[in-house]
Amino acid sequence: ARIWNESLSLGVARYIEAPSAAYYRVSTELAANKNVDMERAKSDLEEHELVCVSAAKVRQSGPRA
Repeated sequence: ARIWNESLSLGVARYIEAPSAAYYRVSTELAANKNVDMERAKSDLEEHELVCVSAAKVRQSGPRA
């Protein structure tokens, strides 16, 4: 889980940096593709965080009788 979080966090960091990157000034098509990749990474991270929170809540509630 830690590696997954680190990988997705890196993707989000790149997402934040992307607008200032040189490829935005060079190619709008490349920029659009990178933007899609970054949106996917952001979405994956958000989904993963929701799953982890849900799993943690289930674990904390303990076994059901």
